[in-house]
Amino acid sequence: MTKFEETTKPASSKHPELLFFFILLCLDWITKPANAKAFNTEAQQHFVSLVVNEVNTESNNRRTLDAFAAKLYAYFARIYGDHEQMRNDFLAIYRT
Repeated sequence: MTKFEETTKPASSKHPELLFFFILLCLDWITKPANAKAFNTEAQQHFVSLVVNEVNTESNNRRTLDAFAAKLYAYFARIYGDHEQMRNDFLAIYRT
């Protein structure tokens, strides 16, 4: 392995709280009614789904992320609306 390959690996963050803080700022911005024209519903759903999957990974299982995860789930519910599959997903998240 060359030195370049070693430095291009993504480093795991020691403070994922910062990442999720900025993600919440982005979610707040893209879900504002004034910005709805720039970001269609599909783009919002795709972004929030990626973020929810990331917060549920084993490496992000920290008690300090619980408040961020709760806000992310609220944005997830707001973007997707009331959907039966979403309730099943939330129940599965709650059980783990």
